Amino acid sequence: MRKTLKRAAAGLLAAAMAAGLAACGTSGSSTPASESTAGAATSEAAGEAIGQAAPATANTTASEEELVVAMTGEPTSMFFLDSTSVETALIVSNAISGRLLEFDASTGEVTPSLADTYELVDDTHVRFHIRDGACYSDGTPVTAQDVLFSFGLAKENAVSFANYLDIENSTADDDQTVTIALTEYVPGWEQLFVNPSAGIISEAGLEAVGGADGAARTPPVGCGRYVFKEWVSGQYIIVERNENYWDDSYTGYYKTIRFTFIPDAASRVLALQSGDADVAMRIAMSDYMALQGNAEAKGVPFATDRVFSLMFNTQSEYFSNEKVREAVAHAIDPQAVNALNNMGQGQVMQGWLTPTHPYYKEYYEGGHPTYDPELAKSLLAEAGYADGFSCTLPVQAANQQIATVIQESLRQVGIDLQIETMEQSAYVTAMRGGEYDCYVGATTAGTLSTDNFNQLDPAKIGVTVGGFRDDRPEVTAMIEKASSSDEATAQEGWDEIIDLVYGQYYLVGLCNAIDCYGMRADLEGLKLGKMNYMDVSYVHPAA
Repeated sequence: MRKTLKRAAAGLLAAAMAAGLAACGTSGSSTPASESTAGAATSEAAGEAIGQAAPATANTTASEEELVVAMTGEPTSMFFLDSTSVETALIVSNAISGRLLEFDASTGEVTPSLADTYELVDDTHVRFHIRDGACYSDGTPVTAQDVLFSFGLAKENAVSFANYLDIENSTADDDQTVTIALTEYVPGWEQLFVNPSAGIISEAGLEAVGGADGAARTPPVGCGRYVFKEWVSGQYIIVERNENYWDDSYTGYYKTIRFTFIPDAASRVLALQSGDADVAMRIAMSDYMALQGNAEAKGVPFATDRVFSLMFNTQSEYFSNEKVREAVAHAIDPQAVNALNNMGQGQVMQGWLTPTHPYYKEYYEGGHPTYDPELAKSLLAEAGYADGFSCTLPVQAANQQIATVIQESLRQVGIDLQIETMEQSAYVTAMRGGEYDCYVGATTAGTLSTDNFNQLDPAKIGVTVGGFRDDRPEVTAMIEKASSSDEATAQEGWDEIIDLVYGQYYLVGLCNAIDCYGMRADLEGLKLGKMNYMDVSYVHPAA
């Protein structure tokens, strides 16, 4: 009998920081972005906000045609069991690799894949049964030993999903049954196994392509919906439909998918309109709006559970004062941020967690602190800053628009916010080193494990919820409760942590992120997978 955890089945898990991750039209972060699980939501400024794309008609036809996908860039390596894998590589890997479980971004649910049944044996052991007929594209069966081999490589290479896997104590019980040991109980443990990097390969397959070094350019035989065929540097990567794919209910319309590399977003849109591309990865919100009504191409937006917030360094001169943090919370107009960053199509958030999170709690009436500049001025005066002050806001270029709105909002109450644009590596280093007064960050869904709480972990909280560090025993106890395998205890812990974070104004929520993609007007079926990565394997002509 398969056991599931209520919150795991929801598939909407704890926020893990992706510092500076931008909204629609951008990618890249210090940690990967997560699944798009937010459903349609209402924005006060814009009426109906963007939600998940409408379900496409299931495809039942296999053609000899080729789908051309314009990517944001060329991968440096295609070996997905490596911590250096980037989004473009994982998009291709998603098509050619198979996982024990799959993630449905439109519902947030985890479903069986290579494993047809699975159960949590106890708090630190998960047992999977590999389905009959699960095989690689060459017809070789997928085995329990392959799972151990793949996860062992992931652990060795510090791939994030494997952080909590205890490979030494994991076992292949028989050819089709594998028990994976965990180093500790991991709330939302199912999510570990739907990660784009959690694909299964065989040791023989890896050896056949020359090991990890060879796999960087020629992926080993996989068990996904497509098969790797060719990579011409600087031009394209081609994958071909897997005729031995185990799932008889799936039919890939396109015989081949050609991934081309077009770094400029506007050029990707032009390629769509000219017919040189059928799908475009990550386009700007302005391009999505401009394509409405276009006969050749359309924008495909997805609301995500990635939330932008202004994070405070509570060790800094000004933001160590709770009254100052509260003043800023009332000084920022989140509707203005949403209007500029999402062209009004997103959802204003109270910060940190979306309403789709299983432990979400609406702390503020209306879901956000009231926008009240006069109250903000009064609070600043109480804090001893009636004449305001000057501070810095480091940002990456992708978050420049959000920073500009915040800067203008704070100027109205006497705070001179100096924006400092930084490239990503310097930005992440500065944030992790506490070298800032405040910054714009984005929290996204990861797992509910204590290590991936990040913003709740006193040792890591400076990376996420501003500079908030609180190692008091009572806070540690909250974290332990929130990490419990007991539902009621976990809920109690989350409620306490939410009250702590919002009650002390450790951050100011802004809006969620909208990820936009482009597609030929007569196509449908584009999906987002785990961590918001584009899945083109279901694209087909509209019925």
